[in-house]
Amino acid sequence: MSCVSQLLTADLLESANVLANKEGLGGCKLVLINRQHILGFASDGSNKMVITDIDQRVGTSGFALSNIKQLNDTGTEFVSSDDDEDGHKHTLNFVIRKPTREVLLQLSNMKRNYDGFVAIVKHKFQGEGGQDQLRIYGLEAGMKVTAYTSNSKEYTKVTLSTKDNNLETESYRIYDEGVVADNLAKFENNFPA
Repeated sequence: MSCVSQLLTADLLESANVLANKEGLGGCKLVLINRQHILGFASDGSNKMVITDIDQRVGTSGFALSNIKQLNDTGTEFVSSDDDEDGHKHTLNFVIRKPTREVLLQLSNMKRNYDGFVAIVKHKFQGEGGQDQLRIYGLEAGMKVTAYTSNSKEYTKVTLSTKDNNLETESYRIYDEGVVADNLAKFENNFPA
């Protein structure tokens, strides 16, 4: 299966942005990275929850969704299990306003992406000096399309989440290279490799 066919297209992302902008919503921004493009990552020596670098395949980058407040949400849930290992499940929801044939094809390709996607979200809570504002979901196992619903109101709601049989060992992580301006520059440029 071609890597290109599993990437998010500009049309798909633009349709989500149109709805957010039409509703006049501000706030969060999101970058999705195809999990198969991530070669590895480095964490802070004193705090494993802080990621200082994401190593990606040459020539790849993420895709941006902006103005997602209230229409979309992210979440992390700790799942305790008697039968399997405990772990964390991440969930991301977003809305697509234009259910065109191209968007339907892209959703079909997305649900076949077995490596899933990593989401990096800029949250309103920034922490001391802005160092805690970028959260990473799905870094270890990726998040896959687990549901999408189209309705007569002409929009599609998409859910990406960690699969129950492939939970992550940790909660969401914080992205911080050490200089907040560098973090934000990389985020605004959609994490180019």
